[in-house]
Amino acid sequence: LDRFQHVTASAEDLMTSLAESSGIDVAASFQSFLPQPGIPLVTVRLQCEGEQARLDLRQSRYLPLGSRADEARTWELPICFKTKDAQETQAQCMIMKDAEASIALKNGCPSWVMPNADGAGYYRFVMNPEAASDLIEAGLSRELEVAERVALVDSLEASFVAGALAPDVFIDSLAGLASDPERMVVVPVLEAIADLRTFMVSETFRPAVEAFARRHLRPRFKEIGFARRETDSADVQLLREALLAFLLFDARDPKLREQAARRGQALIDKEGLRLDENSVDIASLLLAAWLQRDGESAFETMVDALVSSAESSKRRILLRAIGYAPDAVSDRARDLVLDSGLRVNERFALLSQLSESPQSSRASWLWLRENFQEFQSKARPEDAGRSPLIAAASCELSSVAALDEFFGERIERLIGGPRNLRMASEAIELCAARVEALRAGTEAYFSDPGLTTASVASSAKLTRVDP
Repeated sequence: LDRFQHVTASAEDLMTSLAESSGIDVAASFQSFLPQPGIPLVTVRLQCEGEQARLDLRQSRYLPLGSRADEARTWELPICFKTKDAQETQAQCMIMKDAEASIALKNGCPSWVMPNADGAGYYRFVMNPEAASDLIEAGLSRELEVAERVALVDSLEASFVAGALAPDVFIDSLAGLASDPERMVVVPVLEAIADLRTFMVSETFRPAVEAFARRHLRPRFKEIGFARRETDSADVQLLREALLAFLLFDARDPKLREQAARRGQALIDKEGLRLDENSVDIASLLLAAWLQRDGESAFETMVDALVSSAESSKRRILLRAIGYAPDAVSDRARDLVLDSGLRVNERFALLSQLSESPQSSRASWLWLRENFQEFQSKARPEDAGRSPLIAAASCELSSVAALDEFFGERIERLIGGPRNLRMASEAIELCAARVEALRAGTEAYFSDPGLTTASVASSAKLTRVDP
């Protein structure tokens, strides 16, 4: 930055400066990433023979189930891994240039191996069963650093979605990691459990997933509560919002939903939406709980408050809450997208919020098809181009053909339309592939009451992963 202040620098200039400051030639690694898409996947196999131990590594492109991309890619990949033996933990680093490599470990067979030391590497990993089991236990016992536990959750979820991790192993791991003290670890766990409930099980098994979710996450919310405290860090405030949304709308905690609904109802009076420092972060969730409890009466009160409010912040809160509209008022909520009381930048935001689950996505997509011309005339041009994404939460392959048929040649005239159509179609195809491959195993897990009430991951079950 000092060398090139007030002038233009190139990517090559950046690489040269990084190489000079670090003493490492980084250009080749950078150049292997910049011209090709994808995220590397490192398959790690720990081999222990007597006093000798080594890691056998193989790199390829990470691909989820259903992807048709070519996995045969390689990078000049900087890898650092951490090992734990009886005395200490230590890190070793290398640059992996070929598709396969082996590296000898210094102190014999370790008790665990973390393939992404400090969580700093740009890659995902999958391990052989015994090594994976040991690493997961290290994550559950918090022997791993925070960034390493974040990388662990990411790689576990990615391995599950790629079909390389058995559902029972994945779900047991989520159960243990749900109690982690760090928000950056817990939030991906919430998202993974929500995805299981939404996509990976049929309606019959959703109560079991919800009970599992409440058991493992309700105590955490009880610790931090509804009200903001002076001692709360920014992380605690963000975790409160994430936990509350999860417990209200994914775990569907009855007691918490009633408490939230009462609090939400108290936020609005004849003068409109009233906020204080204790409610501002979670106001939209409290209002949404009230809307889902009281339906039409709450909806009308919120719309009146929305129309009468000129404050953008209050309008965002109300629109997000209306986006959780239950079936009884969902048609009216979608019609609100075209209402003259909405600002141009608010129309797609509301429609997008109304389409986040497969059921609501389908209803919103059918609504959009019937009202597309008017929506296009009232929304921002770039939002009309994003309209294919309204169907992206669907898992039905028939939706792909319906998208292509509806948009046809008009997609070329929409800003960003072709790319967004491809993104929506791919999301649907990948979701359908996950459901086909993983639903039976996921439902088998939740059909066993003993497993859904387990408080920690089972070491015996954690040996069943095989990359």
